[in-house]
Amino acid sequence: MQNNPHIFPFGFRAFYAVATQINGRSLGDEDVAECQRMYLSKTDGYTDWAFKRRVINNALRLFGDSFSLWVKQQLGNPYVNEKALRFIDDTIRFILTGKREMMVMHWPRILDANPKSIQLTSGDMRKALDGVIKTNSDSLSKDYLSSWLSHPGGFDDLVFTMSVVFVPDVSQDEANTIRHQSPKNPQLQRLNTLLNG
Repeated sequence: MQNNPHIFPFGFRAFYAVATQINGRSLGDEDVAECQRMYLSKTDGYTDWAFKRRVINNALRLFGDSFSLWVKQQLGNPYVNEKALRFIDDTIRFILTGKREMMVMHWPRILDANPKSIQLTSGDMRKALDGVIKTNSDSLSKDYLSSWLSHPGGFDDLVFTMSVVFVPDVSQDEANTIRHQSPKNPQLQRLNTLLNG
């Protein structure tokens, strides 16, 4: 099912990844990082079909052709902790509904960089995610990219999600200049609640 599953800085794995490794940990996927830089800096060509195809091909290479299988891979991954599971849940929510509880570019502030391996349990979040992927297997399998991209802002969400999962060094300042949010935004209030308890 998986070829060369690298552990990325927030603990996620990829199906097919070519990345720089130090002590068995990936420093990120170089092509996703390049796409992220192009997107954030609005480099010429970032809106053309060739760029979009490149992002989609990266998604297929890293998530695989079934998002539900990628999620199952993460459920069995000892480096994916509760915070990472909540990010996966929020991403599934976007794929299915076009809405997130929190903007994707805020997740790097919440996720643990270089998490320690944990003892896997069948905790509530893992059970809930397993149930969600079983219930929505069609939308999260071969058609997941169609569902993801069909929502308003879907391409933006895909670019940022891939950056969080496979290149988690996204600059918050850069991301915020692209998508400035008011302090009264409920998503930012939720972020503060999650961060500060």
